[in-house]
Amino acid sequence: MINNIKYQEELDKVLKDKNIDFKKFQDKTIMITGATGLIGSFLVDTIMYGNKKYNMNIKIIVNSRSLDKITKRFKDYIEDKNFKILIQDVNQNISYNDKVDYIIHAASNAYPKLFKEDPVGTMLSNFLGLKNILDYAKTNKVTRVLYVSSGEIYGETEKKNSLKENDYGYVDILSSRSCYPEAKRASETLAISYSEEYNLDVVIVRPCHTFGPTATIDDNRVSSSFMRDALKGYDIVLKSKGEQVRSYCYITDSIKALLLVLDKGIKGEAYNLSNPNSIATIKELGLTIANYTGVKVLFDIPKNTPQNFNKMEMAVLDSSKLIKLGFKPLYNFQDAIKNNLDILKEEIV
Repeated sequence: MINNIKYQEELDKVLKDKNIDFKKFQDKTIMITGATGLIGSFLVDTIMYGNKKYNMNIKIIVNSRSLDKITKRFKDYIEDKNFKILIQDVNQNISYNDKVDYIIHAASNAYPKLFKEDPVGTMLSNFLGLKNILDYAKTNKVTRVLYVSSGEIYGETEKKNSLKENDYGYVDILSSRSCYPEAKRASETLAISYSEEYNLDVVIVRPCHTFGPTATIDDNRVSSSFMRDALKGYDIVLKSKGEQVRSYCYITDSIKALLLVLDKGIKGEAYNLSNPNSIATIKELGLTIANYTGVKVLFDIPKNTPQNFNKMEMAVLDSSKLIKLGFKPLYNFQDAIKNNLDILKEEIV
């Protein structure tokens, strides 16, 4: 995808954000876990494109459990001196001896299918993975760790407007579906505990429904599934009435926000990663995609609620704290969907 002109334009939009001090990262080393995922892969492409076009000279260490996935996804970078591969399960002690300045921890079981099929693995990998990253950062004097958490930590709430960073709701601890939000909640507390006890510089972002062309084929979140199906000419099928309201954020804006927090975020603080110009129901998501691709939206509502279903009716995050930091999203919901589909047309169809 790195040779896709429309995709390159998105990378350049991140790199031209004047609110991010990219000089701070010049000649530094950034470790990125979950590097082949939706967020991680776009981030890797952004930095490598910046190295090539703007001579940023940022070394990146891409972490994954699968060498095959890394070599397939990043085949254009394998011989680049600034591209290093770390094949490592973050559930084990991190073994890397060279200097690391920053860590962006984006590795996570984040797919609803896994919440149902492997709740134990989902919970343990989220918590233990972060613990091992924090231990490594503490031992090796890493400058800053950015933890990519989730908007699911808020749980169910009666609030009818957007959620600020301290608006915590109810999570049913006796539901295995809670493996993900509970693991993310516990992980945030662990991160702050390391920050206070060991003076480790940690910042947190809480993305809510990020979407983009870098979603993997295994990504079964509705935005990814709807777009893949629609571009193949299949009708979009909703398993609910689609009335749940969500904050959606296009990957370009998400990476801008993530790098801004890495640069300017306050130690020990959490930031909602959302776009106030991109709020829609799941039904509106389906209809928007259908409108651009010429397919239909159908409803196939099961009698019983699926086990991996997110019960949050209002998952709209207040991004005012991030905006005060300097975040300026580029896209509204409609334009983001269209841009995403335009890029994917050249990759899927």
